[in-house]
Amino acid sequence: MLQVAKADTQRRAAVDRLRRGYVFIGTHYRHWLDTGVRLLQEAMVARLRLSSSDTEALIIEPFTDYAVPDAIPTEPVLRHSGAEPYPLPAQIRYTFYLVTSSMLVVSPAETSHVSVLNPGLLSRVAAAARNFRESPAVVDLEATSRAAADSPDQGAVIRLPESLSSHELYFQEFVNVQYTTSDNDTRSGVVVTMRDGREITVPGTQQIADLVRQHVRRHKVGNVRAGGVIDAFPEGAVDPDEGSASGDGFKMCPMCAENVRSAAKLCRFCGHSFAE
Repeated sequence: MLQVAKADTQRRAAVDRLRRGYVFIGTHYRHWLDTGVRLLQEAMVARLRLSSSDTEALIIEPFTDYAVPDAIPTEPVLRHSGAEPYPLPAQIRYTFYLVTSSMLVVSPAETSHVSVLNPGLLSRVAAAARNFRESPAVVDLEATSRAAADSPDQGAVIRLPESLSSHELYFQEFVNVQYTTSDNDTRSGVVVTMRDGREITVPGTQQIADLVRQHVRRHKVGNVRAGGVIDAFPEGAVDPDEGSASGDGFKMCPMCAENVRSAAKLCRFCGHSFAE
């Protein structure tokens, strides 16, 4: 009987410690995450040696389509075989999107990949492009919780790749921008078609796709007005001075999401060329 009573006391003590741990993590989880994201952003800007004048937009998003639930768990789920692990991620990886007036910069570079290669690439280059290793930028919530248990004033623990890389995509080389989701809807992406035939898939949400379309349109319209590379509208294109409309007889441009006439071969807003 004494052994049973001792085992029961130990079990109750273990459950009490577990519950206190859940309350501690659940109470601070969102704060740790928000602090970690801010620290990641500051670290990224510092390592890229950027100033506020260098960028029009800097966005950081989870590498996978993850959203913290409104209700953070503060109570463990107990089974006969023991307690289930804490249900929220111990680490969350992030991708950075830097938008300038002329390009989209994705960092770390390895979070994006070439999904359709330029046919002219050498086979060894093609193999290297397919085998990029993902170098994550991480908010480590498990390490943060352990550090905070010893020192309540401890800030969020973050990790950046040792060698910071970026993928620079110039708007003038864009042909098309599409938003896609995976079959299991766990990883959405922005697929950019380039003039040389490559398709580059960048992890990102609809917000990123819309932002890129907006800046591509602004960049190309600026070139048109300045007499730049897109200064001629071939036969069948819509007059750039003509007003827009919607409804029958119109189609949506896949690049900038504006309505143009169905017969148009070139978008009057962004210069996108419609395939025959």
